[in-house]
Amino acid sequence: MTPIVGSAGVERAPADHGDRASSPLHGPESVLTYLREHGLLPDESLVRGRVQVHDLSGRCRNLLVDCEPGRGLFVKQGVGDGGRQAVRREIEALSLLHEVPALTAYLPRLVRSDLARGIAVIEAIAGAAALDRLHPRRRLSAGIASETGRVLAALHRAAVDTARTSSQVPWVLSVHRPTVIELSNLSTHGQELVRLLQEDDEVCAELDGLAAGWRAQCLLHNDVRWSNLVLAGPEAGLQGGVRLVDWELCAPGDPAWDLGSAFAGYLWSGCTVSASPAWAGGPGPAGRPEAASGEVGAMRALWAAYAGRAALVGAEADELLHRSLRMSIARVLHLALEAVQSFPIAVDDLARTLRFARRILRDPAGLAGLIATGQARIPREQAS
Repeated sequence: MTPIVGSAGVERAPADHGDRASSPLHGPESVLTYLREHGLLPDESLVRGRVQVHDLSGRCRNLLVDCEPGRGLFVKQGVGDGGRQAVRREIEALSLLHEVPALTAYLPRLVRSDLARGIAVIEAIAGAAALDRLHPRRRLSAGIASETGRVLAALHRAAVDTARTSSQVPWVLSVHRPTVIELSNLSTHGQELVRLLQEDDEVCAELDGLAAGWRAQCLLHNDVRWSNLVLAGPEAGLQGGVRLVDWELCAPGDPAWDLGSAFAGYLWSGCTVSASPAWAGGPGPAGRPEAASGEVGAMRALWAAYAGRAALVGAEADELLHRSLRMSIARVLHLALEAVQSFPIAVDDLARTLRFARRILRDPAGLAGLIATGQARIPREQAS
């Protein structure tokens, strides 16, 4: 492969100059006024002084309004054309999927949609804790993993109309061929990771193969990650359980991407805890023999629940599991790129991430067997 370069001649989206007709919500006061005007915030909540507003902005302007103990509202407003499109996708997805009985228990409730202003008001989930807050403490629950598998299977099996939304291959499958703009948006460490990736013909060929084999078979969440998997408290009803939130990227696509993204949370955990986790052919973290069974046990529970809910058996199940594990490596690279955008990471650690990816890609059937039966093992990296 050639040294890191950007590609030219790629069609660009129109420049986003915003919409002068929209009225953005600026700060807590405007958000509270908006909610009161639409009957979503009782005056008595304000009188009691129990209302708090937390700014959680990301792709969109996101504000969490705590109204009363156990009750809150999540207010999203898209910024610019791209942000408004993201909010519209979330509104359409939640409206559509709440009509599917098998999914209702796993979704947040859409309280108000305001397409003209690009605003969605979503009920905050009572007693919620995102998995990214639970799992770093090594609370890798097989029960939570199983429910995650059932959530994804219910979504992928949902008979919904996806004709109005086009399927797009995840950008990370072409990250080794960045556009000039994509490259300029990366941090120095992100550019270094892409350079190392471009030098790895094996991983680049795998990414190309996944992109070429992309299948738009069902509706995807399209951003499955621990921070978007929320464990609801019992006060949320239905005995708590897992909810899947943040549907801004929802679109038709390949079910292996959602599944691979779910697996990637555990793979990334193993990769960051230890350079050579036991289930990937290494000794595992010193003094922590339970780590291997934690990640793999959770992945096994997730897959068993997904395959059972989706009624997958035999060759069909094997093919999806293998492809999902290959997709999971692309998602690990995605997570690594996100990490280096915020935190400087040594070149040796970036290279170790790629070696980790290569080990699994050389024998996805090994990890698949380990997940499916507990009998297989990823071979150690060959000295070269």
